[in-house]
Amino acid sequence: MLADQPLRNEFSSFFSYPLAPTSIPDMLARHDWRRFEQFVDYTFERAGNYVKDVSLERRGNNIDLEIYHPSSLSTPTAIVQVKLHQTDVSPELVYAFGGVTDHAAGAIGYLFACVPGEASCL
Repeated sequence: MLADQPLRNEFSSFFSYPLAPTSIPDMLARHDWRRFEQFVDYTFERAGNYVKDVSLERRGNNIDLEIYHPSSLSTPTAIVQVKLHQTDVSPELVYAFGGVTDHAAGAIGYLFACVPGEASCL
């Protein structure tokens, strides 16, 4: 769960003022992969979910966030991988994450991948 209040304030502006001068691509160009991961965390949290950041404890398994519905904190309802790339997103990345979701015990898999400077994300 995102605890950093200045980050929460920055991210909330994207929802309060979607046409604000600072856009998501602008944010990505100024910050690193960790900030993008924290933004995705905040987005799920804002939707009413509990989010557990497992990116640093589970290196190499392609899962960055576990999403829990407030009514059941024992089993994740979704797993998330967040990638910020300097080049195009490869099909291998998508296939690797697909393999992880096969073993996720019914959890939905979300892959968020962006290339800074691009207008859209996957």
